Amino acid sequence: MERIKSYIFGFDEMSYGGLPKYSNIIIGGAPGSGKTTFSLQIAFENAKKEKKKTILFTTVSEPPYKMIRFLSEFTFFDKELLNTYVIIKDISPIIKRGAKKELLEFIETSIKEHKPDLVIIDSFKSLSEVLFESHQERKKYVYDLTSFLSVWQITSLFVGEYFFDDFEHFAEFSITDGIIYLHGTDEFSLQKNYIQILKLRGSGFLKGQQYFEITNKGIEIYLRLRPDVEKLKYSYIDERFDVPELQKFLPNGLRKQTATMISGPTGSGKTVLTLKIIERYLQSNPKNKALYLGFEEFPGLLLEYCESLNIDLQSFIEDGRLRFLFYSPIELDIDKLAFKISQEIDENEDSLAIAIDSISSFRYSQRDDVRYREFLWGLMQQLKFTGKTIFFTYEIENLFALEFLAPDMKLSLIADNAIVLRYKEDQGHIKKTITFLKSRGNPTASKIYDYNIIVGKGIEIN
Repeated sequence: MERIKSYIFGFDEMSYGGLPKYSNIIIGGAPGSGKTTFSLQIAFENAKKEKKKTILFTTVSEPPYKMIRFLSEFTFFDKELLNTYVIIKDISPIIKRGAKKELLEFIETSIKEHKPDLVIIDSFKSLSEVLFESHQERKKYVYDLTSFLSVWQITSLFVGEYFFDDFEHFAEFSITDGIIYLHGTDEFSLQKNYIQILKLRGSGFLKGQQYFEITNKGIEIYLRLRPDVEKLKYSYIDERFDVPELQKFLPNGLRKQTATMISGPTGSGKTVLTLKIIERYLQSNPKNKALYLGFEEFPGLLLEYCESLNIDLQSFIEDGRLRFLFYSPIELDIDKLAFKISQEIDENEDSLAIAIDSISSFRYSQRDDVRYREFLWGLMQQLKFTGKTIFFTYEIENLFALEFLAPDMKLSLIADNAIVLRYKEDQGHIKKTITFLKSRGNPTASKIYDYNIIVGKGIEIN
């Protein structure tokens, strides 16, 4: 099937190559959801890259001059393309007169004159609501219009303030070839934008909601992380590195290309232990590299803390073997994060270790537990599949109980190795303890030891 590429970041992959050519597609969503931006971004990008023409028929929803003023803020906008490759026609006077026949004639005349590849009608819902009272009259008009556009081999986008409840009531939804829905949701006092393809006749597409942002570049879509299960074939190597601090648990060392979870309550030393393991990993082989993804503490503060605990990471930063990245957990979106992580790593670099501190930050930014687990599983499988060694921390709420992790999360399924830190009360004092609950493919001593974090020395296990 021939397609028209959108050139919108993420959408062509989402739609398996772009919009089917000569199809009629509804772009629906609430006011301010990005419908007009989405449609005109396709128009301008196709004008620049493919020399394709677009006619935009605007209705009573927004005056043309106002639309152009706002569009000029986007990098995809090019004033030189107006009236040559992106032609704007104001049809609001015809609609206000209720001249249905005149409107069709005007659209036909404009198409014959300019011979466009794309037609956008914005807002199509406003047009149909003003002109038609009965469902049958509306259905016939939409059918005549879409048939006419198909005869002229034009791809058309019908933009309107449609909602999910409208899909069963408006005639255009049964006649058009595709439905793309944009909407926003409030998640933990933050509004997030999602785009979803609900229908694309004659074509497959990526199902489900996909997160997007509106930036100065226009719309950018970050697809949900979905590893190809058919391709997930692991070939673990029996290569290990020594962590003297964990010698009591792992006398043969920690295996590379595995995922290690370090869980514990606040202040128990999860970050310190992770940084110490990273130091040992880098010391074990001059070819080893590491990437530290932090969501709670800035790299500068962490490095000062490491220096006070005799953890030398500065030298590895200077020779380019260690990188620190910090992301704010307040406005974190897991799909965008997955994309950023994929940009930072080389899939063929199997000597790379990745530390994530902490995955609890993902949980706080995602209200859907199922989506949270799907993301973590997908991320870990993708990293392990490309031969990465992974360390991640998880915060346990209970300070004293011997919990592996939150019981409803089932995160043990994604960890090959599990270290649990906790507190205990001993004769009026609170002490820290450490135990190694499991290590896949390794014999471990599962005893519980006291340990301390000592300034100038670091971690000391008793």
